[in-house]
Amino acid sequence: MEISPEEYVDVKNELEVSFDLKVDFEQKENGFGYIFRIISKKNKNIDLLLSGSITRSLILVVGDTQTSIPIDLSEINKNDWFAIKIKLFLNKNKIQFSVSDSKPVLKTVTFSKQESFKLFFGANNYKEFSSSDVPEMNIRDVKLIKNGRLFSHFPLNQCGGNVTLDVLENTQAILKNPNWILCRHQNWKLNYSSETEAMQLVAVNEEKGIIYLLNETSFLSYNLQDNSMKKMPYKNGKIDLTLQHRAIYNTTDNQVYCYAASEELFSYLNLETGNWNNLETFSKKQGKQVFQKHNNVFNPSDNSIYMFGGYGQYKYNNVVRKLNLSDNTWTNLPTNDSVFKPRYLAGSAMFKDSIYIY
Repeated sequence: MEISPEEYVDVKNELEVSFDLKVDFEQKENGFGYIFRIISKKNKNIDLLLSGSITRSLILVVGDTQTSIPIDLSEINKNDWFAIKIKLFLNKNKIQFSVSDSKPVLKTVTFSKQESFKLFFGANNYKEFSSSDVPEMNIRDVKLIKNGRLFSHFPLNQCGGNVTLDVLENTQAILKNPNWILCRHQNWKLNYSSETEAMQLVAVNEEKGIIYLLNETSFLSYNLQDNSMKKMPYKNGKIDLTLQHRAIYNTTDNQVYCYAASEELFSYLNLETGNWNNLETFSKKQGKQVFQKHNNVFNPSDNSIYMFGGYGQYKYNNVVRKLNLSDNTWTNLPTNDSVFKPRYLAGSAMFKDSIYIY
């Protein structure tokens, strides 16, 4: 990204550049490169680089002199944004650099009291300063301040486009190969696809971001963090799944439970061995299926699965049921018919001590 590509940024006395940065320090590749370069009209460079995945530090380069700035990984993880701020005191021949709340680094450099600068993030092809080394990084909220006054602000909060605007003066910044974070939350992207015969159930470990896809012969573990997939066949062999079977992840014992609500049967899957503990849950001798496509929520505070609604035998239900996994009991809970209307295919989630149904 190049700010004000058609002109230089003219500065007298003081210039401050600040932005938010996010870097995955655990990455094994693309861990080295330029985060930004400030280049004066007189060809003086001020660079900030990520050193690589081994040393895991930032490098501040002023001319030919570099300063390593270690990053405290106990304070920052790959999902954290942290503030970068660099301040040029042209009238004092000083540069001040800081990361979040860390102690500022002060460097001496010779400037004129009035200078003109180019500002780049990532790669650039400017004169002899051209570079294609770019680390894996995210940036947002770029601000330029002259003598204590904000004069340019690029939030970078858009989806799509090779041009972004300063919200104060409509100054342009030009981008090449941008990968807008906001687009990831607005546009659907196919990460994985699979086909299976007959039924397939889904359970989710929300804390670790793992989706479990269960069919009649095996289960798949899909990791949302690194898009990896593992497949394991059931140790017990083939099972029979129907429309009334539902699966849910138990955050207490870290197992996937499958139950048949009409039959009041359940079994849990050992994710390490692929073994189901109760094959009667998948028996073909099942009766009427009256709780198809109901809502279910696991409550770790009492190790129970709560179920609501469902459809079967031409009837929609408003029954609230509880399966206590500690004592293996099934209970129909009292409800208010004026509130709990019959429904199925709804959405549900738990927050604090309440279950919400949409």
